[in-house]
Amino acid sequence: MDPKGASNSRLVRVEEVLAHRALGDLWLVVDGVVYDLSEFAPEHPGGVGVLLQHAGHDATAAYLEVHSPSLVRTSLPESRRIGVLDMTTVTEEWAQLPAIERPSAKVKGGKPPLSSIINAHDFRLAAQQSYTPKAWAFMTSAATDCLTMERNSSTYNDIVLRPRVLQNVSTVDVSTTMLGHRISTPIFIAPTSMGKLFHPEGERELGRGAQSLGIPQCVSTSCSFPLSEVMDAVEENKSADGANVPVFFQLYVDKERRKSENLLRLVKERGVKAIFVTIDCPVIGKREADERLKADESLKLPMSGMKAKNDNKGGSLGRIMGQFIDASLTWGDVAWLRKAAPGLPIVLKGIQTAMDAVKAVEVGVQAIYITNHGGRSLDTAPATILVLLELQKCCPLIFDKLEVYIDGGITRGTDIFKALCLGAKAVGIGRGFLFALNYGKEGIEHFVNILTDELETTMQQCGITSLDQVHPGLLNTGAVDHLVPGGEEHPYAKWRPRKVTFHSPVFTKVELEPARTHSRENNSDIESIRAEAGTDDELNKLTSTVAKVKGKGKEKMSTTNDSSDAVPEWTRKEDRSLCVMKSEAKTWGEIGKNLERGRKECQQRYRALSSHAKELGITTEKLAKLYISEDEEKAKSKSKTKTKKSGKSKDNSKSKDDGEEKSKSKEKSKGKSKKGATKPDSDSETESKPESRSKSKSKSKKKNNRVTKAPSSSEDSDSSSADDEDAAEDPEAEYWEHRRYIYDTLYGQIYPDQKTLRPDRFYSESDCRVLAGLEARYRADKWLHIQADFCNATGRMVEAEILKAKFYEDEVEE
Repeated sequence: MDPKGASNSRLVRVEEVLAHRALGDLWLVVDGVVYDLSEFAPEHPGGVGVLLQHAGHDATAAYLEVHSPSLVRTSLPESRRIGVLDMTTVTEEWAQLPAIERPSAKVKGGKPPLSSIINAHDFRLAAQQSYTPKAWAFMTSAATDCLTMERNSSTYNDIVLRPRVLQNVSTVDVSTTMLGHRISTPIFIAPTSMGKLFHPEGERELGRGAQSLGIPQCVSTSCSFPLSEVMDAVEENKSADGANVPVFFQLYVDKERRKSENLLRLVKERGVKAIFVTIDCPVIGKREADERLKADESLKLPMSGMKAKNDNKGGSLGRIMGQFIDASLTWGDVAWLRKAAPGLPIVLKGIQTAMDAVKAVEVGVQAIYITNHGGRSLDTAPATILVLLELQKCCPLIFDKLEVYIDGGITRGTDIFKALCLGAKAVGIGRGFLFALNYGKEGIEHFVNILTDELETTMQQCGITSLDQVHPGLLNTGAVDHLVPGGEEHPYAKWRPRKVTFHSPVFTKVELEPARTHSRENNSDIESIRAEAGTDDELNKLTSTVAKVKGKGKEKMSTTNDSSDAVPEWTRKEDRSLCVMKSEAKTWGEIGKNLERGRKECQQRYRALSSHAKELGITTEKLAKLYISEDEEKAKSKSKTKTKKSGKSKDNSKSKDDGEEKSKSKEKSKGKSKKGATKPDSDSETESKPESRSKSKSKSKKKNNRVTKAPSSSEDSDSSSADDEDAAEDPEAEYWEHRRYIYDTLYGQIYPDQKTLRPDRFYSESDCRVLAGLEARYRADKWLHIQADFCNATGRMVEAEILKAKFYEDEVEE
């Protein structure tokens, strides 16, 4: 019987396996199961050579160095499974691995015993002696000159502790919570990639150690194992009290959003407690140490599906494995994430400025994660502890709105203590756990115990016994305060780039002319315009309508390039055609031919429109539908206006006949009453009054027709309900509603010290609250700006409160 058709449970003798060692007839053994790889061998990502070296033998050890145990079982069809190896036929000669020339994986001398490790730096030295050159380069590399990686750690050294004495510190509690889950110490395992480079069990072993310690693990999209296998290892190793410690998932959003949606469904099914979305890495930074060494092209990531390869830039695993990441991710995609993972908290990983921290509050995420990817993304980005100080300086109220986590450069218990004093809820550690993974689960436990012991000692020396007692007063940050910005603006360079105006049926941004002063004579004209338009909202609608009518068929995107050699600008009609053709799945060649433009030019324009659509919180498909439906709506509106005109003409003819009869009867009655009239002045008065009345009536009719026209039939009520539905789905209306919420409601919570303004004919109640919130914000930040400008002018960094006291003290004396 042909072995390929044999039963999957049949016993296969060693002699039979040895008979299949050729390229077209290749068998090997993995984990006690015999597989036929004859057809798969030419397609093997790691090349045919490694398969031929193990052909006819047991390849389990070599396989597990780079692949997860389940990969071969799930990727090969059942027909390729020959059977189970008959262990009674195994000989010492066959079991001995074939001689293969490999680069030395270990440096001579090996690693020191775990008992000799007494701090985090010892773990690093031990790992350097044990890991392969490629694994070491991948883990320790950082962007370009590695300045940010170094500053992450060195900045902690410049922050000084202020110990308090004579306190009862006999017992200390370092437990806390993350997103409502109790954890034993304020440390979690930050997401790291390709753990199998450092230990055969990689992230599975990290999960086992985290469960035994009672701390969270954050599993990366670039994990060496499928999520299900990591979660299986976690569930096998419950914490000491029998409960599972939370597991979080770090998400790199895939360019093919469908893949990320499927992954998030699995994440929710397996009991993950939160989604950490990486936002500081739209593209991978240049990591030169990793580029210099060639990558093992047999490596493959199970969740992203990326394979390692080498190219003319080098062999950086981070760059090559990260090519699936979606660089078009925007703030508007937070709504998509909520929909893809309903009920799971969202944490934004990669906040590096106070402005983005405030934006995170506005979009309603549950936590933010201050990180610069361990210095691996953008060199000379600020040290993470400086970002934490920036939040305390510029927007301290956000710490009451969401939880804040931090990582980067943390190697001591004192570093953890300083981060907690400045508002962090917990700290993440990445490289440190990979160094400890050198010793497996025991190494992970030893690493955390060392840091926890150092943290407890620091707390006792500073006079506190629990983490709810930490506060900034226990630190002196004077040595780094001059490095902390006081706001979004540069202290003295104030210029801004010209804004690009996008046009679409979704949203039109009108760039206003510079403000002009109006004389008193012009004020009456402005008031009459406002009175005619009605409310401010109606005035805004009128403005946008006029803008669209003026540019009908000729609207173009404004550019900063006025030269005649510039690429022809895109018209509104071309944008509509581009979106429609793309929604019909036409090729870029066909689209370019129809629009008489270059292929790349069409792709760039479509990306720009897609990016703008995402900013408005809609998909590109929705944009295309809006473009398509615009023509239909225009056609409907034309037909409606025709029917209305015909209906009005009938009504007008009837009213005209009635009016003629009434006027005749009035003239008769007037003729009778005028017979006894003798004063000419009275006649002129009676003639002027009807004239003024008719003018006022015509004005009121126009205003009522435009603004306050009420539905008079079931047809009108149907049309009004349809308009309401359109307004509810209008992204422009949603955009302005969201902006109102930010300034009207959120600013009221962040800046409670607001003045009360009275609404009038020009300012609605909402306008008054927006204005009061903005004024309160600038008033709160006023002395921070003065502090920065004073430092730039004099070279002296003086506390804002001291400057304020000096100013008002002298003002009172005068």
